[in-house]
Amino acid sequence: MFRLKVCGITCIEDALLAQETGVEAIGLIFCSSPRQVTMEQARKITSHLSPGICKIGVFRNPAPEEVRVIVQECRLDLVQLHGDESAAWADGLGIPYIKGVTAGNSAEGWRNSSATALLIDNGQGGTGSCFNWELFQDYRRLGKPLVLAGGLNPENVRAAIGSCRPDAVDVGSGVELRPGRKDPVKLQRFVTAVRTAFQELQETEDDPSWQSEVG
Repeated sequence: MFRLKVCGITCIEDALLAQETGVEAIGLIFCSSPRQVTMEQARKITSHLSPGICKIGVFRNPAPEEVRVIVQECRLDLVQLHGDESAAWADGLGIPYIKGVTAGNSAEGWRNSSATALLIDNGQGGTGSCFNWELFQDYRRLGKPLVLAGGLNPENVRAAIGSCRPDAVDVGSGVELRPGRKDPVKLQRFVTAVRTAFQELQETEDDPSWQSEVG
């Protein structure tokens, strides 16, 4: 499971930038978005990346065959689903996937699914707005790794990780110069903040006094 994903990559330069800064996963968007890429663009991007970085295709209500072709042709490792897909439909793809869930909406139907993780966001991708982080904990009972997304940036991600204790975080517009292009300074600051926050989280969880406080 990755700890940090940068979504909305649209060019080789930004993909390599993400890789060089230590990002573990990138997202390539194949549905309607200012950050949408074609299969040709995606193939070029993934061909320049190390096998060690996770390449994720983002879809919304796609046709199964479309997903399978793109995954194969673009050499993707995971898909991320953000539409009205059911757990049965997603499991039937036969491809590892993450399911996007809008904070506050029920995700009970995904409890027994094959989803690798649930990504919790504000349901308004690319807007840079956060949701009420208190809602994040509601999804713990489903027993799935949880990815925090929606409105994260270098200024708030440390607090977000401390508050939500996610398994991973996902950023898009929060590290951009403009839609579809990443800002090297913002991205480096974000990566540094994420590493610091997860280290602090680990130290807290290893602290016996904290363990006694939470039972």
